Amino acid sequence: MNGSIIGEVSNAPNSLRTCFTTLVVTVIGMLSCTQSAHGFSDLARRTLRPIASFKREHAHEVGEPRTVDSKLSRERRAAIERELFVLGIDAGDLCTDPAFVGSPALRTFNTFILPRAAKLEHARGEPLAPAALRAAHQVSFLIRQQRAKQADYLRNTDRAMNERQATGRSLQPLCLVLDNLRSAYNVGSILRTAETAGCSEVLCCGITPIPPHAKLAKTACGADTSVPTRHFASTLAAVEHIRARGFTLFGMETTSRSENYTAVKFPYKTALVLGNENTGVDTAVMSACDKLIEIPTYGLKNSLNVASAAPVVVFEVLRQWEGAPAK
Repeated sequence: MNGSIIGEVSNAPNSLRTCFTTLVVTVIGMLSCTQSAHGFSDLARRTLRPIASFKREHAHEVGEPRTVDSKLSRERRAAIERELFVLGIDAGDLCTDPAFVGSPALRTFNTFILPRAAKLEHARGEPLAPAALRAAHQVSFLIRQQRAKQADYLRNTDRAMNERQATGRSLQPLCLVLDNLRSAYNVGSILRTAETAGCSEVLCCGITPIPPHAKLAKTACGADTSVPTRHFASTLAAVEHIRARGFTLFGMETTSRSENYTAVKFPYKTALVLGNENTGVDTAVMSACDKLIEIPTYGLKNSLNVASAAPVVVFEVLRQWEGAPAK
């Protein structure tokens, strides 16, 4: 498989393109069977991006296809994992730690294992041991850099909480649960909404990006350092956690049994569950919610972007609570 094949597929019928996409995902899955879901998602997105781009007639080039060489990838993965181990780094932890999702360290690790098409021949010809050593040291440096950013983020968060307390502004008993959102920009926008509303916490679940994150910071406009956030491996675990604290859960999803959000009475200790940009709130999570609500639409689309829907309902909750102190 090479870049020319992907280029030819762009002119093929929809059925063929679908089969090709499925094949690529399957191959990547075989290569990354021991890799975390985060790492797989990152590789799959970067490999399939050119396939999606042909649908946009005037789209700019945002990446290049990854040519799959399973033997080379296995060898390079084993080599860099050995070098990282010598440096005291567990590659498994790098792939599974939520703090490194989308980070330069994880991207560098993945790129070494699956080189870009333009550098594939170079990767095949270069001595593996010194290349793995160089890449491992680069990953090690990026991990230290990420941890330093994390420490700075925690200091900024503490500073923001102290400033809030100094001004006498208490947090509202309103929590947001993000069910596997994939866009860091959407998460950043939601954090900005949460900050302006004084939400007590935002729970980021599954693959949802969490601060500190460069792309997230662009739309958060500083809210990523002031809004309390927490990561849960699964949304159901977050739902159980928040329910144990006495919160009532409202799933924001368009279904046959959803109620208009303006017709619902939101109690104190309300948690709003927002779903993935493509698949929405997971059906198992919907079943765990106390009630489902929706925003009525009057066009051809039946829903808003998740970052646009969040403030609509968040400020309706606060409107209902207006005049009553947060408890």
